[in-house]
Amino acid sequence: MIGAPNRATLRELYQAVTKGPLEPDDPAYTELFPHDEHPLTRLQEELSLGLSDSTTLIWGSRGVGKTTGLRRLAQGLPEACVMVLDLESMLPVDADPTALDVKLGVAMALGVALGESGAGPSEAEIHKLAAMFRHLGRKPAALGGRQAGTLVGDIERQVQALAGPWPYRHVETELDALLESFQSHVRRDLGKDDLVVVLEGLDHQSAAACETLLLKQAGHLVVPRVHLVLTLPPSAGLYVHQAAMQVASARVVCWPNCIVSSIPGLGALSTLDELVSRRGDWRRLLGYKASNDLIKLSGGNPRELLQLVAEVCRGSLRRQEPDDLVRRAKLARQQQLLGILTAEAGNVLRHLQEGHALGSLAAEHLPILARLLDLNLVLPYEQAGEVTFDVLPSIPVIVFKE
Repeated sequence: MIGAPNRATLRELYQAVTKGPLEPDDPAYTELFPHDEHPLTRLQEELSLGLSDSTTLIWGSRGVGKTTGLRRLAQGLPEACVMVLDLESMLPVDADPTALDVKLGVAMALGVALGESGAGPSEAEIHKLAAMFRHLGRKPAALGGRQAGTLVGDIERQVQALAGPWPYRHVETELDALLESFQSHVRRDLGKDDLVVVLEGLDHQSAAACETLLLKQAGHLVVPRVHLVLTLPPSAGLYVHQAAMQVASARVVCWPNCIVSSIPGLGALSTLDELVSRRGDWRRLLGYKASNDLIKLSGGNPRELLQLVAEVCRGSLRRQEPDDLVRRAKLARQQQLLGILTAEAGNVLRHLQEGHALGSLAAEHLPILARLLDLNLVLPYEQAGEVTFDVLPSIPVIVFKE
């Protein structure tokens, strides 16, 4: 049990690990990858080449730092206009994303860039943008900043005021014309030729929705003279290269989990240890065994690790033993897994856990593997530039009883 002298320190650790995403200037911020291995470094190098009409498809688990990293993209591309928009916030709950949504998201992002420059958009352009949102049944997504909020409000008021049928003939034709106008104004008023638009949120969509978008509409995921970046769920790793072959100037980037399973000892755990240690002395407070077990239980997912540490801190503040709390966390995970894993899913996990390659899986097992990836039960890692898949480290213990 954690004694009274340490309870205040434990409470501070709990508050620190439950804090929201950290910006790079925060003392507790931790780089999860060496600079030369960071997915963002490679992406910046590729985008700095100035290739037009390019699309970058980023796939990986949720909670591994994609959002924080991509919001820093502008720092590495000072000569470019970089805008980040949450595409998912534009979509109704029951709607799947389409190529038109992607173009509409780019138009919204460029409209905000224009607003920040003080040059627009014009009333006519706002009216046309509002008509498109209304016709497609979408809602304008807010970006950060006052101008973004102003543009969203203007579009929402226009949407409410609109009545009658869609006033234009072809949606995509009108949208392409609007995009061309926005690009010309942004380049002229901001003096930046390279335009980079990051559309987040697709990694929260279902595997089926993203697969349909990428494999059936991939040829439309190009916006002339714009570097388009899309974030995708981990299941996209199964087909993203196939999709990229259909997109001109497409690049694929894996944003992997931190490796915690393939290298024995603490060396493989050091990055995630630092992630929590910068928030408080958790090794001393919770003990080395409990903290190592939590890292392994997280599967190398930073968000999952911080949530697990918060759970153990909360129980410890109630005078429960950290080791007991970790055992309960493992048991809870076991019950959760046994509740969602079918016999076929268990066979797929065992197949991978025994070291068999993905290519040896039967075609009918790929939808099962896609679901396991999106549940973070099969994890993407990267070593020496090669992407590999591994089973969540706790799976053999709590599912196969090994």
